Amino acid sequence: MTTADLINKAYGVLTSEEENPLKVTSINTTPQRILDNNPGGLQLTIINTGAADMMIWTDPSVSTSKGILIAANGGSYEIDFTRFMRMTTREWWCVATTGTTTVAVKRTVILGKIQ
Repeated sequence: MTTADLINKAYGVLTSEEENPLKVTSINTTPQRILDNNPGGLQLTIINTGAADMMIWTDPSVSTSKGILIAANGGSYEIDFTRFMRMTTREWWCVATTGTTTVAVKRTVILGKIQ
């Protein structure tokens, strides 16, 4: 049995992990969407892999003064539906606080019911 089998059995659904589903890896000072809305979102991890801080939020109003700060050089934000409810299903936007930075995104999603 694998970890995926255990997760699927625990929740009674098939799951999969998406990596950078929108193919966004570079962020600048203009708000950019990094995740689409997905009603099957269970968990997400956003990692700032670049040299500038960035802010994330659930709509394009994200700015250097509005959102959740993710520090440069490996800072991350991780949420799951058990604590944050539907926030894992929302679209997510980000903006670099200065210049540009890079980002990596992972989201675990429901694929459907187990047959």
